[in-house]
Amino acid sequence: MKIKFFYFILLATTVFAACSKGEEEPDPIICNLQANEIISATINGNTWKGCQYKAVYYTKRKLLSVAALDSSYENEIRFFITLDTLNPIKNYLIGPNSTSGFEILADKSGGQNLSRTINYCDIDKPSIGANFNLTKLDTVAKKLSATFSAQGYSLELGTTLNLQNGVIDNILLDTSLSTFTDNSYASATINSANWYGKSMFKKITLTAGGVNQFLTVKIPGYFIDNIGFQDFARNYNNSSERYLSFQIPLASGIGTFQLYPERQPYISQPLGTPYHIFSYNIHNSDKLFYPVTGTITVTNLDMALRSLDATFSTQVKDTNNAIINFANGKIHIVNWEPF
Repeated sequence: MKIKFFYFILLATTVFAACSKGEEEPDPIICNLQANEIISATINGNTWKGCQYKAVYYTKRKLLSVAALDSSYENEIRFFITLDTLNPIKNYLIGPNSTSGFEILADKSGGQNLSRTINYCDIDKPSIGANFNLTKLDTVAKKLSATFSAQGYSLELGTTLNLQNGVIDNILLDTSLSTFTDNSYASATINSANWYGKSMFKKITLTAGGVNQFLTVKIPGYFIDNIGFQDFARNYNNSSERYLSFQIPLASGIGTFQLYPERQPYISQPLGTPYHIFSYNIHNSDKLFYPVTGTITVTNLDMALRSLDATFSTQVKDTNNAIINFANGKIHIVNWEPF
């Protein structure tokens, strides 16, 4: 008998159109940018100035998040930077498979009805990328400075925004002591880029006869903390628009197993012949990257302690035959969530 595995999705539908806030005009923005602070850039050649902003340094996570919105609600920029723990003051390159991210939320209507499109700088599109040159991270004086540039691509509209001459100078830096709840982590080399993640979703998503069957693991490419000012539905809530996804059948135990694509017929698994399945999402769940070769080796599986250790390597392709190689992959999970 087959039991259909209902794939756990944190938000039921991936939405790339913006969330609407209705017909009401937005409340006036109260700018918190002071006279000696600067947030500015040009967007497609037009001058843009920040008005309301927030910058947070997560001291224990070694993460920096910055969001800024202009006074007319038209454009909001966001950076999510995974800091170099040894040399944090540096230029951070943001591109495909990097551990940092960038977004521009843009008003696609030309007015204030808050119809939004989201532009990414690290979607799988040639030449798209960003630079965030961090020049000041002063946790004593609580000040942040940087320069930046980026190209953001809207999957919805098929258009590109060019962000140039970006300046962040002397803005207020908040600090947060929030940390990860446990020591779980994953790492890999993705197309020769070193990648590391600690924030992950790890949960039993199917039981049968009182027995845990499948462990679902989602590992984001960078951390999103929802510090932005405009709403936008995400396909992986409170984490990242890019993530690795594993479905691990616990009954298989330890050993080396082939990785199968996270789609039919493998996603509906017969309990007697389960598959280890995998996918990689770069902002577009309609065009996932699926493995064509590759294995996962489970070296530790402790049901009582709810812990797992594994290594993996795989080559994945999308529908356009774009290739991404994962090498030296490691997964360490402690205290996964029960069903």
